[in-house]
Amino acid sequence: MKAKNPYFFTGKNPTVDLIVFNDDKVLLIKRREGGVEGGKWAFPGGFHDTNAKQGQVWENNKETVEEAAFRELEEETCLNLNNHFLDGKLNLQFVGIYEGNKRDPRDNKKSWSSSSVFMVDLPLDIDKSKIRGADDAEDVNWFTPAEIKKMKLAFDHSIIFEEALFFRNQLPIDFGCKKTEKSPTKLAVHKLC
Repeated sequence: MKAKNPYFFTGKNPTVDLIVFNDDKVLLIKRREGGVEGGKWAFPGGFHDTNAKQGQVWENNKETVEEAAFRELEEETCLNLNNHFLDGKLNLQFVGIYEGNKRDPRDNKKSWSSSSVFMVDLPLDIDKSKIRGADDAEDVNWFTPAEIKKMKLAFDHSIIFEEALFFRNQLPIDFGCKKTEKSPTKLAVHKLC
C-alpha cells in the first residue's frame, strides 16, 4: 500500500510565519493538540493559499505572501493588521525563506515546506484585548526573547528566531524605509516598502 503524502501539493508547499514584536515581547501561539507539533509554541503562520488542486504543484495565484502572513495572523490570533499594512503604517520586514531539511516533520522526498518569514512591530494604537487563540492555536501569549530562547519551539522556529533577532539588532530601531548607516552590510535582508 502506498503511503499517503502528508502535504496537499507535490513539491514545495509554501507557508508563511510572522514574528510580531510588541515592545520587548514576542507573540507566540500554542499549537492545538492533535495537530502537527501539537502542544508546542510557534510563530503565527500557515499555508499560503492557492487555487491549485490537491496533488498538483502549488501555484502562486490566489494571494500575495504578505496577504498570507496577515491572514494567518488573524486566523490564529484574531489580530487584524491588514489595514495598517495597506495604509503604510506597518513595516513588514523580510527575514528569509526556510525550506526542507525536515524543518517540518511532514517533509518528505515528494513534498516539503518552504516558509517565507517576516517580522513586524505592533503599532501602539492596536487593541491587544481581542488577541486570543483560534483555528490551529489553542492559546496565545507574549514572551520575552530570553524566555523564547529557553523554549523548544515547533518546527525550526528556534533557528528562525535567532536569525530574526540577529537581523533586528543590525537594523535601525524605527524599521523605517530610510537608508541609514546602521543598515546591514553582509545580510540578505529585503525590505518590503
